[in-house]
Amino acid sequence: MEFRELLALLISEKANGNQTQVAKESGIPMPTLNGWLTKGRLPRYEQIILLSKYFHVSADYLMGMEDDAGKKRNDSDRAYLITPEVIRLAKRIYDLPDGDRRRLEFLFDAIEDGKI
Repeated sequence: MEFRELLALLISEKANGNQTQVAKESGIPMPTLNGWLTKGRLPRYEQIILLSKYFHVSADYLMGMEDDAGKKRNDSDRAYLITPEVIRLAKRIYDLPDGDRRRLEFLFDAIEDGKI
């Protein structure tokens, strides 16, 4: 299940589908919430924490790393992470010239190391 589908389900269950109520009570701006639901954008770390507190679910659950019973997914279940958006992005990166791909790898390493 993609993040936007999970979020829509949680909003439906907790607030009877009232996005405005969720935005107001959770502290998430309505345009941000709408972007997650309609444009497939993903929340930042701080926003995951706000959502997990608001919906009373774990951050792992929101990120698709845990099922609704609290059981961690194992590595063989990681196919759920490969969404159509990820595939499109991977194809675009693959088609880049070698130098540009190396620069992206350098950027990803810097992000991972906390330098950016």
